[in-house]
Amino acid sequence: MRSAPFGDRAKPVVEFPSFPFARRSGLRLPDRHPGDWSLPMIRSLFVPVAALAAVCASESHAQQITLVFGNGLSPQPVQVDVNGSGVPRTVGFGATTSYTVPFPGAVVIDVTLQGSSLSTTLIPAVETEYSVLLHPDAGGAPLLRAYDENESPIPLGGGGRLVFRHLAALGQVDATVRGPTGQVVAQLLQNVNANDADVDIPAGAHTVEFTATGSTTPLLPPQPVTVGVGEHVVIALIGAAATGLSTLTESFQRPETVVLSGPGCGSALVRYYATVDLGGADLEFATGPLPTGALVYLLFGLQPQTIALAPYGAPGCEVGLNPNTIIPVGNVGGVASLQFHVPAAIASTIGPTWWQFGHTGASNVLGVETAATARLMLN
Repeated sequence: MRSAPFGDRAKPVVEFPSFPFARRSGLRLPDRHPGDWSLPMIRSLFVPVAALAAVCASESHAQQITLVFGNGLSPQPVQVDVNGSGVPRTVGFGATTSYTVPFPGAVVIDVTLQGSSLSTTLIPAVETEYSVLLHPDAGGAPLLRAYDENESPIPLGGGGRLVFRHLAALGQVDATVRGPTGQVVAQLLQNVNANDADVDIPAGAHTVEFTATGSTTPLLPPQPVTVGVGEHVVIALIGAAATGLSTLTESFQRPETVVLSGPGCGSALVRYYATVDLGGADLEFATGPLPTGALVYLLFGLQPQTIALAPYGAPGCEVGLNPNTIIPVGNVGGVASLQFHVPAAIASTIGPTWWQFGHTGASNVLGVETAATARLMLN
């Protein structure tokens, strides 16, 4: 899954800032083989990773897209073939199947249903995820339609994205999203057939209610849907009143990203993002809001480790990894962000990694705060 950048790509680092809070408080961090802790050792961890990231980002890699086909039309299974493979897949009503295809290039999708066939050609504009959905138009005639999943970054703050698609043989439909206590979280109104609408909502368990526009009579019982942090979830209304309405769901998530600790003692608005495919890994990090003038560091390690910072004057804070590298990240308008690509040849040899933000300017004795620690799988 490929997303738009949070900010400028990393620039080569010529000089590395010192750790003023470490010098002031006497804080020492472990090296990659726990032993003596010293400020020179901390400084030795400052390698030009940002410069390497800029170089890696410019390297070419095998480009691919993920294509998800969904059957929202026929009560009977259909046969789908992509790019004339000659090995069709059977997809039942309300079910999906996923393909990985090269990018760039045209993608031909052929569907056979009840003795007839439909075909469409998708020419992807960007390297991202696409859905191709078979569904009826408002009058019941079959349609085969492609959707470009919205890969713009989900705002910081622990939310996800919910996409509603009206793919049923009906007129305009309203969708109401309710939270776990029944409160209205969002409303997507006056959706016409084949319409695509999305909204960023808090992560968690929700229900979606469907009604015809202008009516309060439910078309279906409330449909449960769970949206995870940083997750892109699609719920589509499919079928027809005569043959039965139902929903089809798709989830475009990033299972490579696991936040291990809570929000930390610093900002809860933290984003760790990894997109992994055969071309390598796209990494994206952001945190904020930050104090004005705060120096921000992204800690990288190959091993988890818990170092409580309370004894040094930062109650509730901890370092959650054994840092191999500390990367300075710019603080622009209270938000620090970094994005780069790791080629497959490198990512395939790394495996699990741990990442954590820390910043200066805190009001505690140590003068530093830390964010959540994340575990990212790079292969």
